[in-house]
Amino acid sequence: MIISNDFIFFHNPKTGGNTVNSLFYKNQHKLALSGKHPGVNAFKAAGCKVEIRHGHPFVDGVLFWHMSLAFVAKRIDLSGKFVFTFVRNPYTHFYSLYCETHKPGVDFDSWCKVKASANMSQKKYTHLNGKLHVDFVGKTETLNADLERICKVINVDYNRKEDRRRRNNIPCYTQEQARAIEKSYGDDFEVFGYSRDYSQWLDADERR
Repeated sequence: MIISNDFIFFHNPKTGGNTVNSLFYKNQHKLALSGKHPGVNAFKAAGCKVEIRHGHPFVDGVLFWHMSLAFVAKRIDLSGKFVFTFVRNPYTHFYSLYCETHKPGVDFDSWCKVKASANMSQKKYTHLNGKLHVDFVGKTETLNADLERICKVINVDYNRKEDRRRRNNIPCYTQEQARAIEKSYGDDFEVFGYSRDYSQWLDADERR
């Protein structure tokens, strides 16, 4: 998450947020721990409880880096700033979250049954009261092009080279898993322009 004088970036996990952070705001973690992070300090000024837990800043008990739009909007004024975030195809987003957050020894099927029963919608970073409340929604799939557009809006030089490294976290689902994931993301598919068709993400045996 970035809060500056000109813009606010909501960091939806596993959508390219670390790339955004490194482009616009380097050394965020050190600034937060030293008490010099303007975003964290904005919440202090608003009277929120800010504390460091396990080396990370928390605001009113919530991890600063991935706070939702509704949580932030209740505490600080968003008006007058360019607000943006990124989203990702739900099928790849879900699996990337597993690769990043699951505990050792927890297999994907077990993790899927727990997480897919929850509300996984990415609208927590884009919508308030059912309405779009950010100025720009970029996509992981078009990260570089969208970052270039954002840089033009906030008048920042764009000099990032596209990362062409091959990623290994490609999902491979059963029919049951894919249907559960589809349901857990609700209408994200329509809202953000992704296909509900999960055939390309199925295990080879499931495609037969």
